[in-house]
Amino acid sequence: MLFNIPHCKSQAPVAAAAAAAIPSRFLSSSLPALVPPPPPLPEENPFAALLASDPPPPEPLRLVLAAGDVRSALRGLPGLARQLFRWAEATPRGFPRTASAFADVLVPLAQANHLRAAYPVSLRALHLGLLLPLVSLLLSAPHSPSSRSLLNLLLRLSTKFPAQCGAQDPAPTTCSTLCLAAFREMACHGVAPDVKDCNRVLRVLRDAARREGRTRLPCC
Repeated sequence: MLFNIPHCKSQAPVAAAAAAAIPSRFLSSSLPALVPPPPPLPEENPFAALLASDPPPPEPLRLVLAAGDVRSALRGLPGLARQLFRWAEATPRGFPRTASAFADVLVPLAQANHLRAAYPVSLRALHLGLLLPLVSLLLSAPHSPSSRSLLNLLLRLSTKFPAQCGAQDPAPTTCSTLCLAAFREMACHGVAPDVKDCNRVLRVLRDAARREGRTRLPCC
C-alpha cells in the first residue's frame, strides 16, 4: 500500500487525497489516449440475434431475450443473468460485443451484490476493448452504491493489464493509460474510486515511469 489509511467511517477524504497524488502530467487532457470516447450511436437490441441461435435458448432465457429490455427482465435475478452470459458465450455468435449488452448483465449482478459473478463478465468486456465505453455508459446513469461497486471493479481489473502487456508492448506506458482513463472518467463524474483502487492506479503509474527509465514519479 502506498498510503497509511486511518480508521474512519468515511474514506472519501482519503480517496480525494489519493486522487490528488496522481501526477498532473498523467492527468493532462493532451494525452490522446485519455480523450473520452464519442457518444455511442443508437443501436438495435444487441440480444435480438441470440433468439435465432441454434440450438435455441432455454425457455427462461428465451423469455428474457424476447422481453426486449433485458436489463429490466434480469433485475432481481442474478442467477439468470449469469446463466445468460455463459450460454451466450458458448454459442457460435458469442455474447454481444457491445457496452450496452455487458451493462445489461452487469448491472443486475451488481444490484444483487454478486460481484464475484460479475468478475468474468467484466473481464470479458475488458478483453474486447469495451472498458471505456462501458464506464461511460455506467456513469451516464444515476449513481448508486451498486454502480459505484461495479465501477470500482472495472477500475481494479484495468490495473491488471499493464503487467500483462509490459513484456509485449514496445511502449509499455501506453498500457497505463487504460486504467488512468477510467480513473479520470470516474473523477470527472464525481465518483471517488475506492482508496485501494487509487493506490493500484498509482502503482501502475509508478511502474510505467520506471519502465521509462525513471526511478520515481515526478512531483505534481
